[in-house]
Amino acid sequence: MVLEGNIRRAGIFVFYDRDGVVDRYAEYLLRDLNQNLEKLVIICNGKLSAIGREKLQKLCDQLYVRENAGLDAAGFQEGILHVFGWDELERYDELVLANDTFYGPFRPFKEIFTEMLSHDVDFWGMTEHLEAAAPGFNISGICPSHLQTYFLVIRSNMVKSREFHEYWERMPVYSDFSQVVKKHETIFTQHFRDRGFRGEAYVDLTGLRGTALSNINCYAFAPGQLVREHRFCAIKRKNFVLEQSELLVHSGGEELRAALDYVQWNTDYDVGMIWENLLRLYELPLLKQSLHLNYVLPVYSQQKIEHAGVAVLIGCLHEELFSECAAWLAAITEDISVFMLTDTEEKQRVLETLCPGMSIVLCPQMDWWNYVEGYKFVCYLYDAVVISPGIHQITGRSYRYLLQDNLLSSEGYIDNILRTFTENPQLGILAPPMPLHSSYFQQFGRYWADYLPPANQIADELELHHRPGSGAYQPLMVDFSGWYRVEAIRRIAGNVFSDQKALCRIMPLIAQDAGFYTGWVMTDYFASLEIGNLHYISEKLCAVWHNVVPYGTFAQLIAVAGTSQSGMPVIGVRGALKVWIKKRFPRIHKVLLKIFRHY
Repeated sequence: MVLEGNIRRAGIFVFYDRDGVVDRYAEYLLRDLNQNLEKLVIICNGKLSAIGREKLQKLCDQLYVRENAGLDAAGFQEGILHVFGWDELERYDELVLANDTFYGPFRPFKEIFTEMLSHDVDFWGMTEHLEAAAPGFNISGICPSHLQTYFLVIRSNMVKSREFHEYWERMPVYSDFSQVVKKHETIFTQHFRDRGFRGEAYVDLTGLRGTALSNINCYAFAPGQLVREHRFCAIKRKNFVLEQSELLVHSGGEELRAALDYVQWNTDYDVGMIWENLLRLYELPLLKQSLHLNYVLPVYSQQKIEHAGVAVLIGCLHEELFSECAAWLAAITEDISVFMLTDTEEKQRVLETLCPGMSIVLCPQMDWWNYVEGYKFVCYLYDAVVISPGIHQITGRSYRYLLQDNLLSSEGYIDNILRTFTENPQLGILAPPMPLHSSYFQQFGRYWADYLPPANQIADELELHHRPGSGAYQPLMVDFSGWYRVEAIRRIAGNVFSDQKALCRIMPLIAQDAGFYTGWVMTDYFASLEIGNLHYISEKLCAVWHNVVPYGTFAQLIAVAGTSQSGMPVIGVRGALKVWIKKRFPRIHKVLLKIFRHY
């Protein structure tokens, strides 16, 4: 069915937010969509704040708030059957069904609606999930090709049809998301194609089509290609919290960051709207992983920048390291304020002799964050030392090298760090990566250690929206060393905390609560060390696992081994033995299974 002339459209938009908050991205999306509609009904599933209600009422003709039963499928059903009704809907040329699960549009919806007028279709969607192998999804193990239901447009001939009426009138209220996907989203398209209706996607997937064995969900695994090369006007929100193990099945995980960077630098869309929603809803370690928030910067800079409002604070606790700390000052230009903090008057006198003219601050509690007011950006690092039997002093020296090289490597490097903050307004903290060498390796993946209870206590005292909780996600920092946007940590100003080991681990959560994210920063040389070390560690660990668990991808290894809440394999000795027998002696394994259900 081709449309011409003045098109009358009705829209049903299903909105859900766990906090009942309406963020700017949703307002922007609705304003653009509404320009193409004669009437818009918003169905809110679940609670809605007073401010959120006020925002949505300004953006639609009718707002309907309901219990979040049946998710968005039931929301659309409610809008079709009870808010509009068939008599009213049949007066329109197109019915738009959309929800709030995507960011955009990065180009006006009007352009897309105009392009689709000439397409001889009865219904269309923004994207199509190609037929793909999905073991366990259904009896056939195949997920059928289908238009994805976050954005569908139904033309009048289909809206008026008996088949369309019966579909919505007979649809039950599904109990969970998997039921909605299996019994609505993935069958909707084929259900109507089987009945003679023609449906297609706006986004042309030429070049991305494969076979059922190789096809993927393109908006999830190729968002960069869709936005750059296929004129897709959106990024799905759940892309930002996909498990990295899933991404590594198909790629190196570069697509999402590529999509967001493209939007930021090649469109008029304010990506700050995306960040506001992400930082409010999701755990920061997931966002850091999905967007690879690791900044590798050169130690030289071709363009100097002003350092007004910039300070460096150095914690000096160990007299034997004071000369080393003083050497760190070489990279700091005179227009940057520098303070050396220490905890006793005796140490203060030593530092005043060693660094004449320098501001030496007596700070018994080492509460450095109470000395940053009046500055825009500050760097803090300290004279880390390892005191443990059997550990050579070079272990601590290597850690201090990690801190100094990645925070104060050179004048040009400091300029590059400050420029990175300027170019990324939602960036709150840049911290160096955690050490991997010597005894630090035993902390790898277990950085909460014994600090989880006090970290939660501090988070409660500060009334943070995001908390460590059970420690399911590892902290992004294990000490205070890093560059800070002062606005991001103003929440703790004026406070002194007894457990600073716990506090430093939630600094990224404090910044997140203020609307900022945390990334890791490295010099280009240190990044080369880090890559080499991580590859070496991975190769050695995989060599061990290959003898225990048969796997082809990282996801398969995790699936076989199992994971704890921290993401660490927990196969155990018994599990490893069972897998080894299955791999080396499959016949014996089958016999043992028959004799012992759980051997």
